[in-house]
Amino acid sequence: MMYYKSALELQCFLDYAKDDEIFTGFRTFNMYKHHTVLKDRTSAMADLKFTYVVSCQIYGAQKKSSVEKDHSCYINILNLML
Repeated sequence: MMYYKSALELQCFLDYAKDDEIFTGFRTFNMYKHHTVLKDRTSAMADLKFTYVVSCQIYGAQKKSSVEKDHSCYINILNLML
């Protein structure tokens, strides 16, 4: 799980960092010391994307489930999206 979070943080770093920060490198760039805004943004984006993926996995499991309660949750979520 931590590899996914690190990968999402790297992706966000590449999206929002300046050219000189990218050339310095993600691992050598001391995000925690100098750029707290970038650190906060990468952490928040990684958490949002991770939450989205997990939510989609749970939704898919509810869709496939033969348990009435799970299928009911799936139908309710589907109705909210329509």
